[in-house]
Amino acid sequence: MPDTIPDTMLKDRTLEIMVTPTLTWFENTILGTFTTYVQTSSKPKMDAVVNQMSGYIDISRMPPGDGKYNDNIDITLNLNPQYLVDQNGNDMRGRFAKEGEGQLPGEGAAWFCKNAVNGRKDVTPITVPDMHIIRRNDKTVIIDDDTPLNGPPYTFCLGIVLPTRGNEFVLIDPVLSSKTGLGQNPPR
Repeated sequence: MPDTIPDTMLKDRTLEIMVTPTLTWFENTILGTFTTYVQTSSKPKMDAVVNQMSGYIDISRMPPGDGKYNDNIDITLNLNPQYLVDQNGNDMRGRFAKEGEGQLPGEGAAWFCKNAVNGRKDVTPITVPDMHIIRRNDKTVIIDDDTPLNGPPYTFCLGIVLPTRGNEFVLIDPVLSSKTGLGQNPPR
């Protein structure tokens, strides 16, 4: 019996996050969103990995794999549309966008974009090697992160559509994540 498990038999780490956007209104115009992010589950158990206000995912706080998990991470984002309501409180049936429903080519439910430079956000879609976005359904998006450890940080945006406003597209601000130092800063 070998002392180590081949990497192909190790499991991907998983992280599930509930994304709850709240629309900000001025008269009949959507000014933007205020979004909260709540970590709902993970394997292995990881505490304090997601910042609830910014959505920042601090992968360095994930515990070491302990021979059961590889360095790949599947991040599941579940949309909570409870506060996607108009200024009178009516449900707008918000959902994650489909490919091509955004304002730029490549925008949809989620996409990777450049990291902020000097506080300026560039939401132009880019390709990140070994990373994939899967739109499972109207309420669930998965980021399949198969990048190597200590890779550069990446940013992703989320897009939602409001069917009751003619499929109006709403951008949720970019979220930053990084695999730098995986397992080096586990929660205490």
